[in-house]
Amino acid sequence: MNCGKSCPAVAEQTRTDEACGRIVRDISENIRNGTLLPGARLHAESKLCQLYKANIYSVRKAIGRLKEEGLLYSIPKFGTYVGDRPEKEPAPASSETAPEPSSFERVVTKVRFSTRSCYPRQKQAWKTIAGHFMEKSLFSEMEPVYAENPENILPPGDVYEYHFSDKNYYARQNELLNIREYFSTAIDTARMRDGFGIPVSYATCVLLYNKDLLKKMGFGLPSYADFSSQLAYFEEVTAAADRDPLLKVPSTSQSVILRLGNHLSDIFRLIQGRKVTLNQFLSDYRDLFRQVTSYWKKYLISYPKQAKANFYDFLAGRSPFIYEMSADYLELLEKNPPFEFGAEIMLAADNTFSRLPVILSVDRNTRHPLECLQLIREMQSDPAQTLFAENGNIPLREELYSLLPYLSRPAPERAGRPLSFSTYEEFYVCVHILAVELWNIILFNKSVEDAMTDCLTLSRAYLNMELDKKSLENQKRWVEFYI
Repeated sequence: MNCGKSCPAVAEQTRTDEACGRIVRDISENIRNGTLLPGARLHAESKLCQLYKANIYSVRKAIGRLKEEGLLYSIPKFGTYVGDRPEKEPAPASSETAPEPSSFERVVTKVRFSTRSCYPRQKQAWKTIAGHFMEKSLFSEMEPVYAENPENILPPGDVYEYHFSDKNYYARQNELLNIREYFSTAIDTARMRDGFGIPVSYATCVLLYNKDLLKKMGFGLPSYADFSSQLAYFEEVTAAADRDPLLKVPSTSQSVILRLGNHLSDIFRLIQGRKVTLNQFLSDYRDLFRQVTSYWKKYLISYPKQAKANFYDFLAGRSPFIYEMSADYLELLEKNPPFEFGAEIMLAADNTFSRLPVILSVDRNTRHPLECLQLIREMQSDPAQTLFAENGNIPLREELYSLLPYLSRPAPERAGRPLSFSTYEEFYVCVHILAVELWNIILFNKSVEDAMTDCLTLSRAYLNMELDKKSLENQKRWVEFYI
């Protein structure tokens, strides 16, 4: 017998279908207009019944249709989640019963990795690391986001890649997660200088050289046992280039303080300690200041504003070599100059090679701190370390030094202490006072004694000023607390 719409069973089915359609339309619209974002968890079925004044069958049928359209997915025992937002309207819902969803569907957490390392080989390394990370982490993916803007500003991310000389790292530590405080048992923090940045590799100072031009000038490939023999080689080749009107003397984009090696942190501690007198400071470090400036002063090398133009002179074959950082080796590979070239690690005045930390920090407001730490662990693992070494950065493990693309393998016992700064004040003294005074010796003929005097007096004045500021801030806090 056909009872038509007046039959209670048919009427109930009609109400279920109408409620189902209403729920599908409402949730679909909320996904498309951004009210419901990808990864958001849907209310429980009982709550949806209350919100839409519908029975459980209508809710389940609507969820089934939305899953079929790819708008939702479920994880057993966890719930139903919003998928990626569709770019076009889905096909009209079929009146046929929706198929049963898969017994397991992944909810993916995207960990945004913000970096300025944008050379093709670096991008390929990030892609490879992202693949390894996805294989090992069932619910997480690494999404590199690049600072490809004129200001070179890091875009928003969950994990940030900083370098030792990036003032933004020291200036915005209040926006970073204190990993040592909260997660010291979850990740190796032994190499951390502070609580916010975990080293994953080290940049270093390198000599990029033109093999063809050196041979034409009658010189062999760079070979030196210590800082003194390194300077002697540089001096011999530079003097020959200076005599040739068609050639230019070598140049650099390196910071002059890197030639101090481990002495840099020792000098800062001495200044900070306030006990050393000016005469004692001059007596202890006068020879060192002369040693790291004499060759560069003679040929006016180290002019920072000319770094890019000088690099292009080298690419054009007009200079036998150039003093750069390990990342510049990758730029040289990308430019593919019309001559055979190579690279060699440079030594500092204490006969060590620089290790300048490439550090990863986690945004304090990230919603995925554990996934961020898992990504950092991945970058500390051998597959990622191998890629860093092949791209010219010093890896964490000495056993991987043989993979570095340099003329000779660096001796582990010659590795300098990692150069990073514990505070913004230390960064400012080293980069804006010590480095500037060394440049004044090289470029503006300032005497070593006058430059050293200013290093000591200006640094102490700055540190006193900052200490006074902090004392006033503490006093204000005490007043607010006690009065």
